[in-house]
Amino acid sequence: MPTLLRVWLVLVVAYLAASIVTFYLGAGYLALSNQFWVGVSVIPAVQGIVLVLLGVVLQRRRADRRELTGTERLTRTWLVLFVVNLLSDLTIGVVGFDLVDLRFEAVAQRLIVPWLQALAIIPWLGISRHTLPYRTLPDLLRKQPFLTLFFLADSIFLVSSWLRGVAYPAALSEAWRPAGVYNGVKAVIAGGLMLGLVLGGRFERRRTGTWVAIMAIGLAVYGSTYFVNWLSLLPDLLFPGLPLLYRWQLVYVPLFVACLAVLWKIEHECEPFSKVCAGMLEIVTLIALVNANIVMLGLFNRPQLPAFWERIVHTGGLLAIAGLWAAACRLYQDTRTKVPAVRGL
Repeated sequence: MPTLLRVWLVLVVAYLAASIVTFYLGAGYLALSNQFWVGVSVIPAVQGIVLVLLGVVLQRRRADRRELTGTERLTRTWLVLFVVNLLSDLTIGVVGFDLVDLRFEAVAQRLIVPWLQALAIIPWLGISRHTLPYRTLPDLLRKQPFLTLFFLADSIFLVSSWLRGVAYPAALSEAWRPAGVYNGVKAVIAGGLMLGLVLGGRFERRRTGTWVAIMAIGLAVYGSTYFVNWLSLLPDLLFPGLPLLYRWQLVYVPLFVACLAVLWKIEHECEPFSKVCAGMLEIVTLIALVNANIVMLGLFNRPQLPAFWERIVHTGGLLAIAGLWAAACRLYQDTRTKVPAVRGL
Protein backbone atom coordinates (compact mmCIF):
# COMPACT_ATOMS: atom_id res chain seq x y z
CA MET A 1 0.00 0.00 0.00
CA PRO A 2 1.45 3.42 -0.91
CA THR A 3 2.76 5.46 2.01
CA LEU A 4 0.38 8.39 1.42
CA LEU A 5 -2.67 6.11 1.42
CA ARG A 6 -1.60 4.40 4.66
CA VAL A 7 -0.96 7.77 6.31
CA TRP A 8 -4.35 9.07 5.15
CA LEU A 9 -6.21 6.03 6.51
CA VAL A 10 -4.54 6.35 9.92
CA LEU A 11 -5.27 10.08 10.06
CA VAL A 12 -8.94 9.55 9.16
CA VAL A 13 -9.42 6.93 11.88
CA ALA A 14 -7.68 9.14 14.46
CA TYR A 15 -9.78 12.14 13.36
CA LEU A 16 -13.02 10.20 13.88
CA ALA A 17 -11.85 8.83 17.24
CA ALA A 18 -10.91 12.31 18.48
CA SER A 19 -14.27 13.69 17.34
CA ILE A 20 -16.10 11.01 19.32
CA VAL A 21 -14.05 11.84 22.43
CA THR A 22 -14.54 15.60 22.21
CA PHE A 23 -18.17 15.74 21.13
CA TYR A 24 -19.95 12.57 22.26
CA LEU A 25 -18.06 11.94 25.52
CA GLY A 26 -17.32 15.59 26.32
CA ALA A 27 -20.64 17.17 25.33
CA GLY A 28 -23.07 14.26 25.07
CA TYR A 29 -23.67 14.50 21.34
CA LEU A 30 -21.89 14.04 18.00
CA ALA A 31 -22.62 16.71 15.39
CA LEU A 32 -22.73 14.83 12.07
CA SER A 33 -23.23 17.96 9.98
CA ASN A 34 -22.18 18.52 6.37
CA GLN A 35 -19.26 20.60 7.62
CA PHE A 36 -18.10 17.69 9.79
CA TRP A 37 -18.12 15.22 6.88
CA VAL A 38 -16.31 17.67 4.59
CA GLY A 39 -13.68 18.06 7.31
CA VAL A 40 -13.26 14.28 7.62
CA SER A 41 -12.82 14.01 3.84
CA VAL A 42 -10.48 16.96 3.28
CA ILE A 43 -8.41 17.65 6.42
CA PRO A 44 -6.69 14.22 6.84
CA ALA A 45 -5.84 14.20 3.12
CA VAL A 46 -4.16 17.61 3.36
CA GLN A 47 -2.36 16.59 6.56
CA GLY A 48 -1.10 13.40 4.93
CA ILE A 49 0.30 15.22 1.90
CA VAL A 50 2.09 17.77 4.09
CA LEU A 51 3.53 15.10 6.41
CA VAL A 52 4.82 12.91 3.58
CA LEU A 53 6.41 15.88 1.79
CA LEU A 54 8.01 17.18 5.01
CA GLY A 55 9.22 13.68 5.89
CA VAL A 56 11.02 13.31 2.58
CA VAL A 57 12.60 16.76 2.86
CA LEU A 58 13.70 16.30 6.48
CA GLN A 59 15.19 12.86 5.87
CA ARG A 60 17.28 14.27 3.04
CA ARG A 61 18.52 17.19 5.11
CA ARG A 62 19.11 15.24 8.35
CA ALA A 63 21.99 13.10 7.12
CA ASP A 64 24.59 15.14 9.00
CA ARG A 65 22.43 16.19 11.95
CA ARG A 66 21.54 14.69 15.31
CA GLU A 67 18.59 12.30 15.22
CA LEU A 68 15.45 13.61 16.87
CA THR A 69 14.42 12.13 20.21
CA GLY A 70 10.98 10.60 20.56
CA THR A 71 9.55 13.66 22.30
CA GLU A 72 10.90 15.96 19.62
CA ARG A 73 9.36 13.79 16.91
CA LEU A 74 5.99 13.73 18.63
CA THR A 75 6.00 17.47 19.31
CA ARG A 76 7.02 18.45 15.79
CA THR A 77 4.55 16.03 14.23
CA TRP A 78 1.79 17.41 16.46
CA LEU A 79 2.70 20.98 15.52
CA VAL A 80 2.45 20.24 11.80
CA LEU A 81 -0.86 18.41 12.24
CA PHE A 82 -2.25 21.16 14.48
CA VAL A 83 -1.42 23.99 12.07
CA VAL A 84 -2.79 22.12 9.04
CA ASN A 85 -5.91 21.05 10.94
CA LEU A 86 -6.60 24.56 12.21
CA LEU A 87 -6.08 26.32 8.88
CA SER A 88 -8.04 23.68 6.93
CA ASP A 89 -10.92 23.72 9.41
CA LEU A 90 -11.19 27.52 9.35
CA THR A 91 -10.94 27.58 5.55
CA ILE A 92 -13.70 24.98 5.15
CA GLY A 93 -15.94 26.87 7.56
CA VAL A 94 -15.46 30.29 6.00
CA VAL A 95 -15.35 29.34 2.30
CA GLY A 96 -17.76 26.41 2.26
CA PHE A 97 -20.30 27.27 4.96
CA ASP A 98 -19.76 30.97 5.76
CA LEU A 99 -19.28 30.29 9.47
CA VAL A 100 -16.61 29.44 12.04
CA ASP A 101 -17.60 27.01 14.79
CA LEU A 102 -16.45 28.55 18.08
CA ARG A 103 -18.33 26.28 20.45
CA PHE A 104 -16.37 24.90 23.37
CA GLU A 105 -16.46 21.36 21.98
CA ALA A 106 -15.28 22.51 18.52
CA VAL A 107 -12.26 24.24 20.05
CA ALA A 108 -11.56 21.10 22.10
CA GLN A 109 -11.68 19.03 18.92
CA ARG A 110 -9.12 21.28 17.22
CA LEU A 111 -6.74 20.67 20.12
CA ILE A 112 -7.34 16.95 20.71
CA VAL A 113 -7.45 15.75 17.07
CA PRO A 114 -3.76 16.51 16.28
CA TRP A 115 -2.55 14.71 19.43
CA LEU A 116 -4.38 11.47 18.67
CA GLN A 117 -3.26 11.70 15.06
CA ALA A 118 0.37 12.26 16.08
CA LEU A 119 0.31 9.21 18.35
CA ALA A 120 -1.21 7.09 15.61
CA ILE A 121 0.95 8.30 12.73
CA ILE A 122 4.45 8.19 14.24
CA PRO A 123 5.03 4.44 13.58
CA TRP A 124 3.72 4.73 10.01
CA LEU A 125 6.16 7.47 9.04
CA GLY A 126 9.12 5.18 9.65
CA ILE A 127 11.19 7.85 11.42
CA SER A 128 11.38 6.27 14.88
CA ARG A 129 14.94 5.99 16.18
CA HIS A 130 14.46 4.07 19.40
CA THR A 131 11.78 2.27 21.36
CA LEU A 132 8.26 3.56 20.76
CA PRO A 133 6.22 4.38 23.88
CA TYR A 134 3.76 1.51 23.45
CA ARG A 135 6.69 -0.94 23.25
CA THR A 136 8.47 0.58 26.23
CA LEU A 137 5.99 -0.63 28.85
CA PRO A 138 6.25 -4.38 28.09
CA ASP A 139 10.05 -4.16 28.13
CA LEU A 140 9.92 -2.30 31.44
CA LEU A 141 7.65 -4.86 33.13
CA ARG A 142 9.61 -7.81 31.78
CA LYS A 143 12.82 -6.69 33.51
CA GLN A 144 11.20 -5.12 36.58
CA PRO A 145 8.05 -7.14 37.28
CA PHE A 146 7.52 -5.57 40.71
CA LEU A 147 6.32 -2.41 38.90
CA THR A 148 3.22 -4.40 37.91
CA LEU A 149 1.97 -3.97 41.49
CA PHE A 150 2.28 -0.20 41.26
CA PHE A 151 0.56 -0.07 37.87
CA LEU A 152 -2.20 -2.26 39.30
CA ALA A 153 -2.65 0.21 42.17
CA ASP A 154 -2.75 3.07 39.65
CA SER A 155 -5.48 1.22 37.75
CA ILE A 156 -7.52 0.72 40.92
CA PHE A 157 -7.34 4.41 41.78
CA LEU A 158 -8.26 5.40 38.22
CA VAL A 159 -11.24 3.07 37.95
CA SER A 160 -12.56 3.97 41.41
CA SER A 161 -12.23 7.68 40.69
CA TRP A 162 -14.11 7.47 37.40
CA LEU A 163 -16.83 5.34 39.00
CA ARG A 164 -17.40 8.01 41.64
CA GLY A 165 -19.16 10.12 39.06
CA VAL A 166 -19.14 13.79 38.22
CA ALA A 167 -19.37 14.83 41.86
CA TYR A 168 -15.74 13.78 42.51
CA PRO A 169 -13.69 15.04 39.54
CA ALA A 170 -10.61 15.89 41.61
CA ALA A 171 -10.42 12.72 43.69
CA LEU A 172 -7.05 11.86 42.13
CA SER A 173 -5.31 15.07 43.15
CA GLU A 174 -6.79 16.45 46.37
CA ALA A 175 -4.40 16.52 49.30
CA TRP A 176 -4.63 13.70 51.84
CA ARG A 177 -7.04 11.62 49.80
CA PRO A 178 -5.72 8.06 49.29
CA ALA A 179 -4.82 8.63 45.64
CA GLY A 180 -3.17 11.95 46.47
CA VAL A 181 -1.06 10.44 49.26
CA TYR A 182 -0.12 7.55 46.98
CA ASN A 183 0.97 9.94 44.21
CA GLY A 184 2.89 12.17 46.59
CA VAL A 185 4.79 9.31 48.19
CA LYS A 186 5.77 7.87 44.81
CA ALA A 187 6.97 11.26 43.55
CA VAL A 188 9.07 11.94 46.67
CA ILE A 189 10.61 8.45 46.65
CA ALA A 190 11.33 8.64 42.91
CA GLY A 191 13.04 11.99 43.40
CA GLY A 192 15.07 10.62 46.29
CA LEU A 193 16.06 7.58 44.26
CA MET A 194 17.31 9.68 41.36
CA LEU A 195 19.17 12.03 43.69
CA GLY A 196 20.79 9.01 45.33
CA LEU A 197 22.10 7.93 41.92
CA VAL A 198 23.78 11.31 41.50
CA LEU A 199 25.25 11.41 45.01
CA GLY A 200 26.42 7.83 44.58
CA GLY A 201 28.52 8.82 41.58
CA ARG A 202 26.64 6.68 39.04
CA PHE A 203 27.31 9.19 36.24
CA GLU A 204 30.83 9.97 35.09
CA ARG A 205 29.57 12.85 32.99
CA ARG A 206 28.94 15.79 35.28
CA ARG A 207 26.31 17.37 33.03
CA THR A 208 24.19 14.23 33.06
CA GLY A 209 24.36 14.06 36.84
CA THR A 210 23.43 17.75 37.12
CA TRP A 211 20.28 17.38 35.01
CA VAL A 212 19.24 14.22 36.84
CA ALA A 213 19.71 16.06 40.17
CA ILE A 214 17.57 18.98 38.97
CA MET A 215 14.82 16.60 37.95
CA ALA A 216 15.09 14.67 41.22
CA ILE A 217 14.75 17.78 43.37
CA GLY A 218 11.86 19.09 41.27
CA LEU A 219 10.03 15.77 41.46
CA ALA A 220 10.39 15.53 45.23
CA VAL A 221 9.26 19.14 45.68
CA TYR A 222 6.25 18.55 43.44
CA GLY A 223 5.37 15.41 45.39
CA SER A 224 5.19 17.48 48.57
CA THR A 225 2.27 19.46 47.10
CA TYR A 226 0.07 16.40 47.57
CA PHE A 227 0.50 16.89 51.34
CA VAL A 228 0.77 20.70 51.60
CA ASN A 229 -0.70 22.43 48.57
CA TRP A 230 1.71 25.36 48.65
CA LEU A 231 1.79 25.54 44.85
CA SER A 232 -1.71 27.01 44.73
CA LEU A 233 -0.58 29.83 47.07
CA LEU A 234 2.28 31.05 44.86
CA PRO A 235 0.20 33.26 42.49
CA ASP A 236 -1.31 35.19 45.42
CA LEU A 237 2.06 35.56 47.15
CA LEU A 238 4.03 36.67 44.08
CA PHE A 239 1.46 38.81 42.25
CA PRO A 240 -1.19 39.85 44.77
CA GLY A 241 -2.42 42.89 42.84
CA LEU A 242 -3.15 41.22 39.49
CA PRO A 243 -6.34 39.47 38.32
CA LEU A 244 -6.48 35.77 39.00
CA LEU A 245 -6.05 34.75 35.35
CA TYR A 246 -2.87 36.80 34.97
CA ARG A 247 -1.49 35.52 38.28
CA TRP A 248 -1.92 31.94 37.12
CA GLN A 249 -0.30 32.62 33.76
CA LEU A 250 2.71 34.40 35.25
CA VAL A 251 3.40 31.55 37.69
CA TYR A 252 2.26 28.29 36.14
CA VAL A 253 3.23 28.85 32.50
CA PRO A 254 6.95 29.46 33.23
CA LEU A 255 6.97 26.51 35.66
CA PHE A 256 5.41 24.26 33.03
CA VAL A 257 7.88 25.34 30.34
CA ALA A 258 10.79 24.77 32.73
CA CYS A 259 9.53 21.26 33.54
CA LEU A 260 9.23 20.43 29.84
CA ALA A 261 12.76 21.68 29.21
CA VAL A 262 14.12 19.46 32.00
CA LEU A 263 12.20 16.41 30.70
CA TRP A 264 13.51 16.95 27.17
CA LYS A 265 17.07 17.36 28.43
CA ILE A 266 16.92 14.30 30.67
CA GLU A 267 15.55 12.19 27.83
CA HIS A 268 18.39 13.30 25.57
CA GLU A 269 21.01 12.62 28.27
CA CYS A 270 19.66 9.18 29.27
CA GLU A 271 18.71 7.77 25.87
CA PRO A 272 22.21 6.38 24.99
CA PHE A 273 22.39 4.13 28.08
CA SER A 274 18.72 3.73 29.14
CA LYS A 275 16.36 3.63 26.19
CA VAL A 276 13.44 2.40 28.27
CA CYS A 277 13.84 5.30 30.71
CA ALA A 278 13.89 7.68 27.75
CA GLY A 279 10.76 6.00 26.40
CA MET A 280 8.93 6.48 29.71
CA LEU A 281 9.94 10.15 29.72
CA GLU A 282 8.46 10.40 26.22
CA ILE A 283 5.14 9.18 27.59
CA VAL A 284 5.30 11.58 30.56
CA THR A 285 6.08 14.55 28.32
CA LEU A 286 3.26 13.66 25.97
CA ILE A 287 0.80 13.43 28.87
CA ALA A 288 1.97 16.82 30.13
CA LEU A 289 1.52 18.43 26.72
CA VAL A 290 -1.96 16.94 26.25
CA ASN A 291 -2.96 18.09 29.74
CA ALA A 292 -1.70 21.58 28.95
CA ASN A 293 -3.87 21.71 25.84
CA ILE A 294 -6.92 20.63 27.83
CA VAL A 295 -6.24 23.15 30.60
CA MET A 296 -6.16 25.90 27.96
CA LEU A 297 -9.79 25.04 27.20
CA GLY A 298 -10.65 26.52 30.57
CA LEU A 299 -9.58 29.91 29.22
CA PHE A 300 -12.01 29.68 26.29
CA ASN A 301 -15.40 30.52 27.81
CA ARG A 302 -15.52 29.07 31.31
CA PRO A 303 -13.52 29.86 34.47
CA GLN A 304 -13.20 26.14 35.24
CA LEU A 305 -13.02 23.05 33.10
CA PRO A 306 -16.18 20.95 32.72
CA ALA A 307 -16.15 17.86 34.95
CA PHE A 308 -15.32 15.44 32.12
CA TRP A 309 -12.21 17.35 31.01
CA GLU A 310 -11.14 18.04 34.59
CA ARG A 311 -11.16 14.31 35.30
CA ILE A 312 -9.10 13.71 32.14
CA VAL A 313 -6.47 16.16 33.43
CA HIS A 314 -6.30 14.52 36.87
CA THR A 315 -6.07 11.10 35.23
CA GLY A 316 -3.14 12.37 33.17
CA GLY A 317 -1.48 13.63 36.34
CA LEU A 318 -1.67 10.21 38.00
CA LEU A 319 -0.32 8.52 34.86
CA ALA A 320 2.52 11.03 34.62
CA ILE A 321 3.61 10.31 38.20
CA ALA A 322 3.43 6.59 37.43
CA GLY A 323 5.66 7.13 34.38
CA LEU A 324 8.21 9.16 36.35
CA TRP A 325 8.30 6.49 39.07
CA ALA A 326 8.89 3.78 36.47
CA ALA A 327 11.56 5.89 34.75
CA ALA A 328 13.41 6.38 38.05
CA CYS A 329 13.31 2.64 38.81
CA ARG A 330 14.59 1.75 35.35
CA LEU A 331 17.35 4.37 35.58
CA TYR A 332 18.44 2.80 38.85
CA GLN A 333 18.71 -0.61 37.20
CA ASP A 334 20.51 0.65 34.10
CA THR A 335 23.11 2.52 36.16
CA ARG A 336 24.19 -0.30 38.46
CA THR A 337 27.55 0.05 36.79
CA LYS A 338 28.84 3.60 36.44
CA VAL A 339 27.60 5.22 33.25
CA PRO A 340 30.56 6.34 31.10
CA ALA A 341 30.65 9.63 29.28
CA VAL A 342 29.07 9.20 25.84
CA ARG A 343 30.90 10.86 23.02
CA GLY A 344 28.89 13.28 20.93
CA LEU A 345 26.40 14.34 23.62
